[in-house]
Amino acid sequence: MEKVSRYGTAFVVIHGLVSLLHEIAHRMLPVTLPLFKYILAYTFFGVLPLIALALLWTSYGRAGLWVLLVSMIASLIFGGVHHFILHSSDHILAAPHGAWLPVFQATAVVMLMLEAFGCWLSLRLLARFKD
Repeated sequence: MEKVSRYGTAFVVIHGLVSLLHEIAHRMLPVTLPLFKYILAYTFFGVLPLIALALLWTSYGRAGLWVLLVSMIASLIFGGVHHFILHSSDHILAAPHGAWLPVFQATAVVMLMLEAFGCWLSLRLLARFKD
């Protein structure tokens, strides 16, 4: 279904742009994570959405929506815990001060909302998907 593919693509692009801006803020402040957490973050926020995007435009569109759903659930949990619960430099209220702090904080909040929306959107599109 081309409409499903277009909605999924638009969402992945928007989420990707906000995630990229958040990563730039990470680097500029700097807010660092241990290597394992970077690997998880890049997988959840970057790699899996791109895999989902590619699958959405093939005959494996339903699988793409499932990958997108898993990615958004994992991103929502990872980002929510690190930005709003755990007290570390990755928490929005404990990040280092600097010109990029408002960008870091705003993108963390927007990403959380986008990921919740992405979970809903994935489920909604799965319910409407026709094989």
